[in-house]
Amino acid sequence: MSEGEQTYKNYTDANFSDAAVALLSVAADECKAAGAEKISSEHLLLALIADESGAAGSLLRARGLKVDSVRKQARKFAEEAAEKSGLNQMHTHGHEHAPEHGHTAESGHAHTRDHDHERDQDCKGKDQGDDGAPALEFAALGKWILTGALEQATLEGCEQATPEHILVALLEEGTGVAIRLLDHFKINLQMLHLKLSRQD
Repeated sequence: MSEGEQTYKNYTDANFSDAAVALLSVAADECKAAGAEKISSEHLLLALIADESGAAGSLLRARGLKVDSVRKQARKFAEEAAEKSGLNQMHTHGHEHAPEHGHTAESGHAHTRDHDHERDQDCKGKDQGDDGAPALEFAALGKWILTGALEQATLEGCEQATPEHILVALLEEGTGVAIRLLDHFKINLQMLHLKLSRQD
């Protein structure tokens, strides 16, 4: 059993198609390659772009998205978020001994979209894979997307959630790193959603 399939089984017993489970395996590989510990929206997006099983990957690639370029930008976003977090921590620590200025240990942390990636990577593996190593977990955002995919499949009367359902849920989530990546590459999200709905 692959790491992605193990991760899927640890997450839920819900009914995903074989193609969707294979996609989760690719997402797990992307997560590990990025040095992250939790699978989140950007890893799912990369796996969707690479997917050749159906309409989701085809629609993304038809809009000029390439795994290598999107992966590179995702890592740039992660580096920027880490740098900003470090600067915020320096700012916070610089005021820890100056309460007369009204600063607290939390005052330097602004909640911006850049912190979505950092938040999603803040995790620990709990379950073990077949090789005894900690199995990757899904970030809260990743779980939200997969839950949304299951709900979308149910709404459509499908017995299994497919990569297309995962893409729909990712688009509807609307705030994660994957959406930032699609915005960066100037993808019209509404048009993509419309095209995807016409594949049914």
